[in-house]
Amino acid sequence: MSHSILHLDDDPGFLTRVSELLNRSGYRTCSASNVEEAKRFMQSHDISCAIVDLFLEGDRGDLLSNNFIEQYLVNVPYARLTSAPKLVPPKFSGSGIVHKYHFLDNPSLLLNLIIEMTAAAGT
Repeated sequence: MSHSILHLDDDPGFLTRVSELLNRSGYRTCSASNVEEAKRFMQSHDISCAIVDLFLEGDRGDLLSNNFIEQYLVNVPYARLTSAPKLVPPKFSGSGIVHKYHFLDNPSLLLNLIIEMTAAAGT
């Protein structure tokens, strides 16, 4: 069974890179550039885990992403992919935090987190 991974990020470049990596690795990826797109995907799909950026577009983008986690990812493992890892509140660090620039140098950092999360989810 293919795992469905939700990726919420307002940066189209990272949406593309992460999607390509996960698709090559056998995962089904939903790329959402905003919370509304992510919610629509979750209404029609069971997801194994999620990757959520910290700062989404708009005023207080960190509140948008953290509120999304609090409301919609209660029972879903998630990781953070962000250019500001030190600003992620511990409560919202999920299964781990990967710095976006470290991901560019070493994509396996994120892939290993995905493998751990899908295994832990038992899906």
